[in-house]
Amino acid sequence: MPHIVILDGGESSIHDLARDETVIGRDPDCHVRIESHAVSRRHARIVRDGERFLVEDSGSRNGTLVNGTRIASAVRLTHDDFVQLGPVRIRFVDRAVTADVREARRERIRELSRALAGAVDLDVILSRTLETLLAIFREADRGCMLLRAGTAGQTEGQLVPRAVIHRHPSPDAPVKISHAILSHVISEKKGILTADATGDGQVEPDEPIACRTIGSLMCVPLLGAQGDALGVLAIDTRNRLEQFQSEDLEVMTNVARLAALSCEQARLDGTAAAALPASGRQDLAGLAGNGPSEIDRTGGRSADLAEVTGSCNRFAFDLHSKLAGRPGNLFFSPSNIAMALGMTLAGAAAATAEEIAEVLHATLPEDRFHEGLRELQNATQTGRDGLKLANRLWGQAGHRFLPAFQEATERCYGARLAELDFRAAAESARQQINAWVAEQTADKIQGLIPAGALDPLTRLVLTTAIYFKGAWRQEFDEHHTEKIPFWTEPGSSHSVLTMRQTAQFLYGEFDGVQVLELAYRPCSVEWRSTKHGDIVHLQPIQTGGRSSNLVMNILLPSRVDGLRQIEARLTAESLETLTTLESCLVDVTIPKFKIESSFTLNQVLESLGMRRAFSPDEADFSRMSDNREGLFLSAAIHKAFVDVNEKGTEAAAATAIVMCAAGLMVEPPQPKIFLADHPFLFLIRDRVTGLIHFLGRVVEPTGSP
Repeated sequence: MPHIVILDGGESSIHDLARDETVIGRDPDCHVRIESHAVSRRHARIVRDGERFLVEDSGSRNGTLVNGTRIASAVRLTHDDFVQLGPVRIRFVDRAVTADVREARRERIRELSRALAGAVDLDVILSRTLETLLAIFREADRGCMLLRAGTAGQTEGQLVPRAVIHRHPSPDAPVKISHAILSHVISEKKGILTADATGDGQVEPDEPIACRTIGSLMCVPLLGAQGDALGVLAIDTRNRLEQFQSEDLEVMTNVARLAALSCEQARLDGTAAAALPASGRQDLAGLAGNGPSEIDRTGGRSADLAEVTGSCNRFAFDLHSKLAGRPGNLFFSPSNIAMALGMTLAGAAAATAEEIAEVLHATLPEDRFHEGLRELQNATQTGRDGLKLANRLWGQAGHRFLPAFQEATERCYGARLAELDFRAAAESARQQINAWVAEQTADKIQGLIPAGALDPLTRLVLTTAIYFKGAWRQEFDEHHTEKIPFWTEPGSSHSVLTMRQTAQFLYGEFDGVQVLELAYRPCSVEWRSTKHGDIVHLQPIQTGGRSSNLVMNILLPSRVDGLRQIEARLTAESLETLTTLESCLVDVTIPKFKIESSFTLNQVLESLGMRRAFSPDEADFSRMSDNREGLFLSAAIHKAFVDVNEKGTEAAAATAIVMCAAGLMVEPPQPKIFLADHPFLFLIRDRVTGLIHFLGRVVEPTGSP
């Protein structure tokens, strides 16, 4: 309902414009009375004209202004116009939803539907749903989702807060929801809009809705496929001048249907268990991105996402098999390198493209492979995991790069083309590219492209950067860190700083290897519910009770000299055969370590089968540029950094591909012992998509103070 808000001249108030004519003035008979001597007895009136509202002055002494301009005749009002009568300002509010707004909302819901298709992680479903609601309803300040309990230690059917979002985060501000409203929504399986709740009998007029701190609230049930109420979804605005409308409630109900079906499917599949407090098991096949999951069975783009994830992980293990021959520590980002090669593939043709696709294990048609990589980047960079991805193309100024190539790399990889002058200032261009990489990786990757790598023949440089900084869900106590021997080989050791804690972790023992999973915190606030009288309070607590999507897996050989045997067996297929990890009490001892690695990948990629791309005579990048001087790869450079300590992990990596012209709880009686005092493998992956972002080996822990 359109209304006006009196902002000055006494107590602020809201007045609906339900009449055909609303008279405003100082006279007691006016529909809207303003007690100010500067306002005439009958100062102005607002007239309804069909769907329009017009304001006109009624012959007042001081006149009537609309948005600062004095009016001489009737003027049509639009949403957020300000009418001034003497010292009094009046805001016109008309939230009539236009066709453009409706279409924008429908598109947001379609985007959510695509994002939730095949979603297997409950936290992802909840966060995406709440983010969508705040995008649809700009007036909304907060949102929350509560689900019926079904875990140990909780009353069956009890509503448990699972996700809360704030447009303007306030770590000390509780969210308060009327218990009567929650009960009504669950029992009646019908949404409530508090803007008119007390007037239509949905709740009692004296019900303390949100302790009178909410301007308007919508609360709707999450109904499963059989009509069962799985929980509730609620959003509110604390601005009492804002009101949700009945059409808003319909939109929110549609969003709730999508979210409920996704939550129900995730629970039926058992994949939501890892996100629940009583999580206990996780299939290690997900490490390879090939295990059974809802993603694989949904078809369409989500099935492509699973296929592309598997391709990237198979490429990761291929790379590791080639790099493992290097002595000492090892760390790289296979996903980062895969993204760089994906951009390269977009400009390759004929046999050159076939070789790149084969190295990447790209079995999908190329257009779907690129779209799958785009979807994979969107799925893994949610903003809640401390993970940042960035891609950029650097081209010779004046050189013609085909529009189709630029469009594909920008749309699928977010890589815009920046022009540099390699011909006249190759060193300056190198410094500019390195500065961009350093900025994207919080200065962890410095000097990616070495001096002399670029020259006047350079035509294009493709750069990809990935940065991750995550805090452990369960941090290590610095007071428990001490120096103990680390055995680099039988009979040879040296003392290193080692962290220790005993807690619940996902853990497994397999053929000659122990596997431990360390979870990271999300970049968000967690909430706890308490009840005071008839009000349910959702109070923020310290972040860390729930995992982010990213985890670190450590593979520890049972023998001091067993690392080589494990590396030799490390394939996507071998990981798929592993059984499940179980939640149990584990006494964890792992060293602090810092690794910096730098590679020129030319020979590695050539040995994997990508030969033509590096040949000035055979390379075919005609889909990248139709310039007569042929392009070829002169260098593929990768640098990576990781720092693991008591607080968490900081990791970064970057890849540059240089193209020239011709010429990576049930506790047992005793805790399991996980003592990483000898070389081990580790990887950082997305537990939802299964994508391996980082892969490494610790032979000698050094460098982390």
